[in-house]
Formats: sequence, C-alpha cells, structure tokens
Amino acid sequence: MTALLHIASVVVQARPDRLDAVRGLLAELGGEVAGCDPAGKLAAVLEAPTDRALVDGIDRIQKLEGVVNALLVYHHAEPVSSLEEVIPCP
Repeated sequence: MTALLHIASVVVQARPDRLDAVRGLLAELGGEVAGCDPAGKLAAVLEAPTDRALVDGIDRIQKLEGVVNALLVYHHAEPVSSLEEVIPCP
C-alpha cells in the first residue's frame, strides 16, 4: 500500500481573544496559519497521514473554547514518494 500525505485547508472563525489558543492548537497538530484576520478568521493548512487524522484535527479545533466554526475548504491526498520528486523546468 502506498503511503499518502493528506493536505487540507481549513477556515476557522473564532473570538478574537482566542486566536492565540487556536494558533497553539494548530502548531500542536502540525499545521500552520496561512492568513489571519484580527476579527477572528484564520486560514490554516493541516497535513496528516490519513483522512481520519485530518477530521480528528478539525474536530479538536472545532471543540476549542471560543471557536465558532472550523470548515474544511480543500482536501488533497498525495503519495509521499511523489513529494520528493524533482519536477524539471522546461
């Protein structure tokens, strides 16, 4: 079986005073913040070895105090081996 890396973008709406907690949880999950609005919106990227792990991460974000919503925007799965391929430039 080919090992896959699941990559997802997630939009999180939270109370502005809880953004640091959301950032902390994203870091714990191995995610990163791609953009942030001081009003409480975050765009994040998560990576996980399975789609179940992605959903579990989104559920953890959703359950964090002060989070109004965490919405999966995009999901892509890529064989881990292909991430190391060098793509020649013409």
